[in-house]
Amino acid sequence: MEGWSEGAVDKVRASSRCHTVGPSFAFLGSEFDMSDRSVGNDRNDELTVGTGRSHLPADLAPLGKSAESGQSSDSDLDSYQHASLRAREAFARAEEATKGGEDAEALEQYLQCAAAAESAHEWYLTAVSCERVARFLMNPHPPNDVERALRMYRRAAAAYEQSGLFTEARLITYLVNSIRLWRVREVSMRFVQRAELFTYWLTAGFGLRPLRVVATSLTIIFLYGMGFWLMGGAVDSQTGQTANLLDSIYFSGITFVTVGYGDLVPLPHARWVALTEGFCGAFLMGFFVVVLAHRLAPA
Repeated sequence: MEGWSEGAVDKVRASSRCHTVGPSFAFLGSEFDMSDRSVGNDRNDELTVGTGRSHLPADLAPLGKSAESGQSSDSDLDSYQHASLRAREAFARAEEATKGGEDAEALEQYLQCAAAAESAHEWYLTAVSCERVARFLMNPHPPNDVERALRMYRRAAAAYEQSGLFTEARLITYLVNSIRLWRVREVSMRFVQRAELFTYWLTAGFGLRPLRVVATSLTIIFLYGMGFWLMGGAVDSQTGQTANLLDSIYFSGITFVTVGYGDLVPLPHARWVALTEGFCGAFLMGFFVVVLAHRLAPA
């Protein structure tokens, strides 16, 4: 936000303190481009829903021509509809400010929209507004606040789930974990926790990529097969002949899935190696079921 006056920055920070409601909801590097994430970015990517709409519909706002023309009297509306209308109006003002290049004003209006939409249980408006605020806070220019951006992203994910948009919620969740993993300087985390998170990303895509578990399993089978072949660790139980490369990979596969047909057996010096592969196989097969269930679950 180069070119902003100090007064504009102070206004944004003051607005952030005034309009944030309640505590945060509880919940790659190159896979996500964190550049160009300002509020005014209307790029139609997979992480943003509803970009480019000046008047995002509020689900609980009154319907009909009178509502559209603003002729509904206060007595006709309940508290939820009042908040819903305020949220819709704030979102429209934010979009207009965005088009005019007034990023500070746009951020303030998005915060007002998120607060009003949350109180009205307008979860879709809440999600879009919180996501845009979070994208702004991830910008390297002031007022940059990665920790608060993560909280806003979590709010957006929770609101998307409330709206029944589970795919969008999963994308936000994936992004949050990616930021926690790769933004080493901005997000403090113990080395052991970061190593666990990295392993979780590598093997299962933060629990959202079951095919990564399959790829991990195939990689382990191949690597163990190469190891058995290089050490001559598997032999034919009938002839005693040492297994070749393909037979070693086959032996690795049946060891991984704990089948054990008995046609190939490990030699004494490779028994403990085969035991470790059997453990990995039992663990990863159960892990795949958990990740697949998590991926297919509606929330």
